[in-house]
Order: sequence, then structure tokens, then C-alpha cells
Amino acid sequence: MAEIEGTTRREMLDRGAMVTVGAMAGAAMSASGAQARPGSGGPVSVQSVSLDQALRVIRAGRRRARQLGVAMMIVVVDSSGVEKASERMDGNSQASPTLAPLKAQTANAFRTATDVLAAGVTDPGDPARLASIAAAPGFTLLGGGVPRARTGR
Repeated sequence: MAEIEGTTRREMLDRGAMVTVGAMAGAAMSASGAQARPGSGGPVSVQSVSLDQALRVIRAGRRRARQLGVAMMIVVVDSSGVEKASERMDGNSQASPTLAPLKAQTANAFRTATDVLAAGVTDPGDPARLASIAAAPGFTLLGGGVPRARTGR
């Protein structure tokens, strides 16, 4: 807990959520996403997250949340952005069942942490970029969604 002394609750929530909430799966679970010869017209297969992998991410997220001393909702989505597994810790916010899946879907779709996306769209010279994400149903710029590292495991 020494790492969080002097940190506000909001900062802890953002930091903890960034570590755990939006664990992306799908293409991130494999170094190779789609398999097909370019222009072949054949089917494309995309590897996605298994339930076992999703549950391991949930367990790691729970451990990290406890280290940070915050209750979170941890959501793992598959390559399509559909929820594969989730866990809402006791004491977590009422807003989390609505917001956490959006954070995970956004991190998955853009393959970027949601706080990084938010920082990138605040440029006053590019309001169209902000509008394109902020107005898109199913996406959010709230911090906390993080794509899973591409590990190939």
C-alpha cells in the first residue's frame, strides 16, 4: 500500500482500473490475429480468448485491486468486444456494470487504453476526433479500459 499513500481515491480508481478493467482478448491473445491469404476470398479465422484465459485475467485483476485497496469491476471481452467474463467486487460502484464493459469494448476496438484515447482526443484543433468517439454508441473515453498485451499465449 505504500505506493498509494498520498494518492486520491479517484487516482487509485483510475490506476487500478487501468490495470484490470478492460483486459482485451481476441487478437491480443495471439500474435497473429486473422489467418487468410490476402485477396483469396476465403474464410478468415480470428483467435479469441478462452474462458480459462479470461478467468486468469479476472484473478490477476482481483489481486491488483486488492493491492490498490479498491473494489472494481473487472471485465474481459473477446475479439468481437463481447463480454467473456466479469467480476464485480463487493463495495464497487453502482455505475460499474454499465461503464466497465464500455471501457473494455473501447480498449478492445481501438487497441489502446481508454485514458490514452481520451488524452489524444482533447486537442482543441481536432474536435471531429473527439466527436467521432464520444458520439459512437458502445464506446467511452473514461479511463480504465486497457487492452491485453499481445503475448501469443
